[in-house]
Amino acid sequence: MSDLTLDPAVLWLIAGIVLIIAEFLIPGLVIVFFGMGALVVSLLCYMGVVTETSAQLLWFTGLSLVFLFGLRWLFKGWFVGQSADEGNRDEMSDLLGKEVTCLTNFSSEKPYGKVEFKGANWKGRCEQELKEGSIAVIESIDGLCLNIRPRG
Repeated sequence: MSDLTLDPAVLWLIAGIVLIIAEFLIPGLVIVFFGMGALVVSLLCYMGVVTETSAQLLWFTGLSLVFLFGLRWLFKGWFVGQSADEGNRDEMSDLLGKEVTCLTNFSSEKPYGKVEFKGANWKGRCEQELKEGSIAVIESIDGLCLNIRPRG
């Protein structure tokens, strides 16, 4: 009868590959670091540095945690990408300096009103005197409110 015992280096190699593939199936950028830990333990077993099972588990746990907390911040930028909020902020900053048409009167007593920008109505804010129909310029954006100032 043949011996079905696998070398620990091969077992750790298989575990590492399975964990790295699992990262693609269950994204979260955590499992891959445990896969990396398993691959390093596989190499240590192959070189004969680590032979006992308890030492292998200790190395696996330690290396995986070091990789997780030491490298996750670096990898996260590569794999997670830009958040929707960051992209939104860039698009909104493109509105600065653009002209809007006042749909209501604005004054220091009544700083909030409506403005039109590219055919859409927006909430506007201006503490200076602006009459309905006048043209204003977008100074800043606060949520969905355009802070405006008189043109010129």
